[in-house]
Amino acid sequence: MELGRWMGSLHPALIHFPLVLLPLAVVLDLADLLRPNPRLAWASRLLLVPGMGLTLVAFVCGNFAELWAARSGIDQEALEQHEFLATVAAWAFMALTVWRILQRDAASRAARAVWAGAGAAASLLLVLAARHGGKLVYGHGAGVRSIPPLRPPTHDGLAALLQRQDAASIAYSDLMHHAFGWVVLALAALLAMDQVAPALAARLRRLGPLLFLAGGAALMVFSDQDAWPLFRVRPVRPITDKEVLLHKALALMMIAVGVRGLWLTCRRGAPAARKVNDRLVAAFALLGGALLFTHIHSAAPYANVAVGVYLHHTVLGIVALIVGGVKLWDDAARKPSRLRTAAFPALIALEAFFLIRYNEGLPWFLGYGNLLASPTRGGLAAPLGPHRAELVYRSDTGQLELFVTERGSPNPRPLPVDDIQVVVRVGDESTSLDLRGNPAGPGPHAHFAGPATFLRHAAMFQAQARARFDGREHVADFEPWVDPAMSARPPAGWTYLCPMHPAVGGPRPGRCPRCQMPLQPNRPPRPPGVLHDPGFSMELACAPARPVARQPALLRFTPRAGRTVAKLEVVHMAPLHLIVVSEDLSFFDHQHPRPAAGGAFEMSYAFPRGGRFVLYADVTPVGEANQVFRIPLEVDGPAPPREALRESPAEANYAQGLRVALAAAPLPLRAADEAVLEFALSENGLPVTDLEPYLGASGHCVILSEDTDQYLHSHPLEDPAPRNGPRIRFHTRFPRPGLYKVWAQFQRRGRVLTTAFVVRVASPRRFRL
Repeated sequence: MELGRWMGSLHPALIHFPLVLLPLAVVLDLADLLRPNPRLAWASRLLLVPGMGLTLVAFVCGNFAELWAARSGIDQEALEQHEFLATVAAWAFMALTVWRILQRDAASRAARAVWAGAGAAASLLLVLAARHGGKLVYGHGAGVRSIPPLRPPTHDGLAALLQRQDAASIAYSDLMHHAFGWVVLALAALLAMDQVAPALAARLRRLGPLLFLAGGAALMVFSDQDAWPLFRVRPVRPITDKEVLLHKALALMMIAVGVRGLWLTCRRGAPAARKVNDRLVAAFALLGGALLFTHIHSAAPYANVAVGVYLHHTVLGIVALIVGGVKLWDDAARKPSRLRTAAFPALIALEAFFLIRYNEGLPWFLGYGNLLASPTRGGLAAPLGPHRAELVYRSDTGQLELFVTERGSPNPRPLPVDDIQVVVRVGDESTSLDLRGNPAGPGPHAHFAGPATFLRHAAMFQAQARARFDGREHVADFEPWVDPAMSARPPAGWTYLCPMHPAVGGPRPGRCPRCQMPLQPNRPPRPPGVLHDPGFSMELACAPARPVARQPALLRFTPRAGRTVAKLEVVHMAPLHLIVVSEDLSFFDHQHPRPAAGGAFEMSYAFPRGGRFVLYADVTPVGEANQVFRIPLEVDGPAPPREALRESPAEANYAQGLRVALAAAPLPLRAADEAVLEFALSENGLPVTDLEPYLGASGHCVILSEDTDQYLHSHPLEDPAPRNGPRIRFHTRFPRPGLYKVWAQFQRRGRVLTTAFVVRVASPRRFRL
């Protein structure tokens, strides 16, 4: 269970070696190109091989690090962007390394200049990938174990992690790998025949290239059927999904080797053609094997099989690299060796064996063969000794249940035990639970259950079950090796979701059982600047018609749905929240008009000064999404000079005897990205821990753009930490770049504290997957 975590922790250290060795190899080759020196060329090749090897190892460790980072709430898109850049850089150096090894010193000066230029570009790409990796740590908190995750996974992130590959597509993938394995086995047989029966092999010399050609054509056409039609996963999946690109790259290489081999067998004699063909196979094995180290789903991560698929292809990649290395060693050796010559087809046969035994999901060689991977109860499956265990969490009852079945079927398989110990991990915190046999009483039991209500506040968790039978202890791992366990999985048919907890919802209007917020229709988000849906309006009547500064004015708000008065939900202790700001955002007030006759809401309000004000009426009609109405208002009276909005000069403000610090993540804040704003309150250098609920929550956060067109009202994240301070976190998404003013409100000792910050939001990332 900890092996993957340990390997993931090595990634930041290992990546420093390729960052030094590979660019240095390019620099040495460039120096040799400008001033020829055999030692420089030799040193360049010497650095390329370990640099590329450590790149592959770092890539493997990086994928394990990504598994836990993604399941700890780190932004999925940021992870995929780093992975994409690293993959492209790795692919580039793979091709450059293989080309440099095969060509040795026979390349022309022009070809070497092209190599050096491509190497310089690949080095810059590698540095860019490393820079994005640093942002994942320092900006997003990836791999930081000393603090809890900054935020739960976003709705989009949960959707990505919840993707499942169905049984039909799993069977199709198995069939494709098995068929390809038989093709590779036939190629191994031809190579072995070349040693045992050379005369017969000479007559069949065209069969090898034809196998490559047919295999490449089949891989090009029949792989990744879920990408046809393309919009089934993403409109541009073949451009962004590395799995699809990798399959097509392997297919093109196979077709190229096949065409080249046919041309050589027709043009040259059998021995010469065979030697060239063997070198082509070696080149394909080196490059293809290295590419297999990067075989991991991106645009469609299929959480139930992603890790298993990667482990399978990493093993296939290791065998392929050994195949290519043995062949190059045999060609470079001065004396022939029967052992090396025989190892070439033997290793290719081993590759065929792994392909024929391939099973989509966790590998058979780790004990997962013949396991029914598809959950029959909507839970997570893992082997438990010779049996199969499925873990299910019932978020409605708070019960954690474990079902034991036969390994390859859903038929119950009772165990002679009365309870099973389960260790649950949420983030970096673990908890031990005992699941009792159901029904209660002495065993054997095939169903175990126990309360785990604390998991209702977890977006996801991992678990490990332990049971002692047949004279020894058996372990079932329910973690990213298999699948992340979700505390609540929104059915596709849910039409209402909680705005604060996207995993909570239902088929009809209601209230969230966690935060009591009304469930809202599950609809696509509105475009930036659109604050309410068509058909809803808010009428404002003022008495007097033009308010005068410092004099009470009666404000009457009437919410309407079409021609009728809209019935409103009570959200955070009020049906209507009114935000009053001056046009330059120097003044802020948060009020709650009282219900009046005819479904209207009234309040008497004295504006502090003259000038232009903007009112935001924030309401939630029953059974509908939140609606906000922006209402400009002119107030008579002397108006002070307009204040220019400037970014806050410090990370903290001091007001009412309290220091309030704002920490935003990730940095820099960018438009369209998920963000968390954390406020830390202290008094006289000590943390404030006696905050009181304000309007039913630990705080409120209102955000307005400089032009007052963008309005965001954020509520606190549900956090395992105490709700009375000192840290309160809010989740938001800035719709567009620019300056924003952020007001946070808290209550302490009966008084409301309002603090304000101005933050700058950068443009969206230009490179988006």
